[in-house]
Amino acid sequence: MQNQPFSDLGSSREDSNRIGNSPQMRLGILGGIIVGVVFLIGIRVCHVQAMIAQQFISPWEKIQLVEETIPARSGRILSRDGAVLAFDETRYDLAVDYRWLEEPFDAVWLRRQVYSRLDRNQRDDPVARELMEQELERDRQALFEKLSSLTKVPTDVLLSRAERLQKRIERMLVSVEARRSDSLAENDPQPLDFSQGLSGIIETIRKELTTPPRRYQSDPIILKEELEPHVLVENVPLSVVAAIQSTPHRFPGVHVQSHASRIYPLGDVAPHLIGLRKASGGSDQITGQGGVEEAFDDVLTGHEGTKIHKVNRRGETLSSDVSQDPIDGKDVVLTIDSRLQRTAEELLDQALSNPESDPQPVGGVVIAMDLWTGDLLAAAAAPRYSLQMMLKPSEAEWKGILEHPHQPLFPRATKMAIPPGSVFKVVTSAAALEQGEVTPDEVLECRGYLNSPDQLRCMIFRKYGLGHGEIHLDDALCRSCNVFFYDLAQRVGPDVLVDWSSRFGFGLPTGIELPSESSGFLPNPHDPEASKKWYPGTSMQLAIGQGELLATPLQVTRMMASIGNGGYLVTPRVRLVQSRELPDTERTLKKIPGLSERSLTTIRHGLEMVVHHPHGTGVAALTPSMTMAAKTGTAEVDGKPDHAWFAGYAPVESPRVAFCVVLEHGGSGGDASGPIVKHLMTEMIGLGLLRPQWSEETTQVSEYGAN
Repeated sequence: MQNQPFSDLGSSREDSNRIGNSPQMRLGILGGIIVGVVFLIGIRVCHVQAMIAQQFISPWEKIQLVEETIPARSGRILSRDGAVLAFDETRYDLAVDYRWLEEPFDAVWLRRQVYSRLDRNQRDDPVARELMEQELERDRQALFEKLSSLTKVPTDVLLSRAERLQKRIERMLVSVEARRSDSLAENDPQPLDFSQGLSGIIETIRKELTTPPRRYQSDPIILKEELEPHVLVENVPLSVVAAIQSTPHRFPGVHVQSHASRIYPLGDVAPHLIGLRKASGGSDQITGQGGVEEAFDDVLTGHEGTKIHKVNRRGETLSSDVSQDPIDGKDVVLTIDSRLQRTAEELLDQALSNPESDPQPVGGVVIAMDLWTGDLLAAAAAPRYSLQMMLKPSEAEWKGILEHPHQPLFPRATKMAIPPGSVFKVVTSAAALEQGEVTPDEVLECRGYLNSPDQLRCMIFRKYGLGHGEIHLDDALCRSCNVFFYDLAQRVGPDVLVDWSSRFGFGLPTGIELPSESSGFLPNPHDPEASKKWYPGTSMQLAIGQGELLATPLQVTRMMASIGNGGYLVTPRVRLVQSRELPDTERTLKKIPGLSERSLTTIRHGLEMVVHHPHGTGVAALTPSMTMAAKTGTAEVDGKPDHAWFAGYAPVESPRVAFCVVLEHGGSGGDASGPIVKHLMTEMIGLGLLRPQWSEETTQVSEYGAN
């Protein structure tokens, strides 16, 4: 036995294995592990409760600050006679959360509503849940009935609106789902690309690791529109607003939305002059668009205020405070007289709709302007549109406006540039007189044509085969003798004629405050980009306001104003400016260089003869109790009826108002536009804008005799 040295060692290992594998030992080790884990958990719980509990509690108790914008009113637009042309009216709409409009209720939203109304013990009771769902459905029906009773809108109408809204949002949802399905199909996981070898495998793995996780087909899509309130009833009275805001628990999911809406009390009066004020470009920002609304947007626009709401985690409002009061925009007073403006527009409407008119005009402009200050007393254009309708036109209304053949959206007073015809002979007269190429007493023989009976003829020759005979410059203006002015064009030459045209403001904007004013077009013999070569006949066409020359009604009006006010070019304006704000002489008056009083006297005499001489082309405008100086124009257009112009100033003795009437494709200036001027002058006398100037001497129109 002494020769077995390892017998004790082997015995010891067996005893050790038996002890370690005993159930008691294993249970002890397991228990120790469990106790250790529990101990660690207990320490963590104590740490959370004692040290960092507030980090978890505070989000539930946190008060959120929610900003609400308080809309500001835009300034009013008024006329000089005190009429309100545009103002902001605060309107209130009732909007309802989409989930309350949806039929049937959204399942997830419904479950949350049910759980919020039941206590913990009832939430596991299916009967209690079903009863609460039925109660919510009754609440929905009751909500529509209470809104109907309050707003006087039938319940079935409200339900129909909610149904249309739901269908629209569901169509949007289907479209989004379809696009997501296409996107998922394109981005399906790609198998390892063994065809490209190791590089293809690496690239596939790289894409899978770096591409963000995609939403799966089973993930629900929730549109923003499903979480927002939607307007169900527009423009409700204040009594309805008060009833809802005083008892909000009776109207779950109902919100009162306020907004400023532009109102135009006079309807379609001066729409091109006033312009629109509305949101554009997909933005909620209200801005002026066209006319005064755009030109003085910075003055009319107010500054929104801010209200701060303190809201808890359940969306309940705890308090509300106004942090910044809204500041309303400032008023803008216009130079126009609303009564004269309405009369001018009615005269245009009658001219455009008169079935006896031949040709029938397609558009027109009537302008009356203070020839000393540039204040527009009337700026009528036709056809027009309704400002109120254009704020929110229906699809049919918008289509009708866009497809109207006579373009009612086009602001003709500032942007219509057409040949001025014979009214432009005023400029040719001034150029020839100041260059010394003609004198007031010089006589010219008019045979009815300049050189050949086939070209460069007078209108009287075209109709009757006769000429005007021996005439002076003033008589040439009175009878609108083309031959006389063809001869003047030959004498002064194109450079002088173009120079004096620019002195009178042609080819340049007048500077009126309205946006997008046209500058017309003044041809120049030295223009390298001219589309046509300048010939001798080009100068003759320019001398009588034809050819490539284009002018706006505003340019012609201030040309006539310069003759009446002593040779000053005024800047037309639409905003009434007080003398303390900006002296008129500093802003609107600009002396025409080189224009003498002697030349003005001759031109004025000829323009007076146009209306008061028995052979004058403008006798149709002869007005009781008023003398006037004017020039007619019948501007020829290839293949279409002529444009009918009539422009001048009144009264002759003490000029105060310059005017311009033009009928687009209206025919003869004297016959078509003259009667409009007569009615316009009569209205201005009646309104006190002009004083009667008739005398016994001026009633004898034949006093001018052979002149």
